[in-house]
Amino acid sequence: MNSISSESITERDRIIDAHRRLILEIRELEPEIGKLAAVSDPRWRELEQKRSALVKEIEPLIDEYWNWVPAVRLSRCPFCQNDLMRLFDPVDLTGFWWMDQTQRPRPEPPCCEHFCLLLGAVNLNGLPPKGGLFECRPGPDMPFVIPRILEMPTMTAVVSCVLMQCGYSAYPIAYFSQVPPKTRSLTQSWAQKEYRFALQDGHCGWDIVDNIYDYNLMPWSKEGKLRLGDPSTSSRDDPFKDLKGMGREQVLIDNELRYSFKRIV
Repeated sequence: MNSISSESITERDRIIDAHRRLILEIRELEPEIGKLAAVSDPRWRELEQKRSALVKEIEPLIDEYWNWVPAVRLSRCPFCQNDLMRLFDPVDLTGFWWMDQTQRPRPEPPCCEHFCLLLGAVNLNGLPPKGGLFECRPGPDMPFVIPRILEMPTMTAVVSCVLMQCGYSAYPIAYFSQVPPKTRSLTQSWAQKEYRFALQDGHCGWDIVDNIYDYNLMPWSKEGKLRLGDPSTSSRDDPFKDLKGMGREQVLIDNELRYSFKRIV
């Protein structure tokens, strides 16, 4: 991954800080608007206009952020050896990439025909948790696989590691297959709460899929279903064997980290 300049990070942080100030100001206004409206006090309209103006200021900040987000090499296809380039925020977990509450107006870079799904994990490496105002779901703190997906015909997963600027370690888990998976057979992608898919009639659908995670990676690697570290080879040793974690799904809001229940093998 190419390093990000300090100037670029400063620009990113300016956008995120401005967005945070606006959201906090809106949250302060909303209870007051509700109280005034409940007693038919006409002043609520003035506050509502102020709130609407603040909301309009948020939209260009989101566009600025997504124009900033770099395309990062997160993996490599084990079938055609093409790099998997995805939009990714490698700075910290305060960026909109990690939040399910902000839209994603920028399309992803093109990828090979074998790419199916990107999941991931983030280990804080003992550092303090730091997120944004909206819920962040960075995945578990250890790499994992979803057996039902990995058992699909020709499906192969590749686990890589990206050291984030803040000192956290991100673990992209990319799934590739020579046989296209059936419609609606996958799951929500990394940091996303909902699984969105295309229906046969051209419309889009969504679901929230509950998956079983397996953190015991070596048996899958030995079967040839999983590549660890270097996607061009099958590792005999587990490069993540010394990684310490809870092995549970993480949910982060601001600086509060909690673990959600997730079934494991």
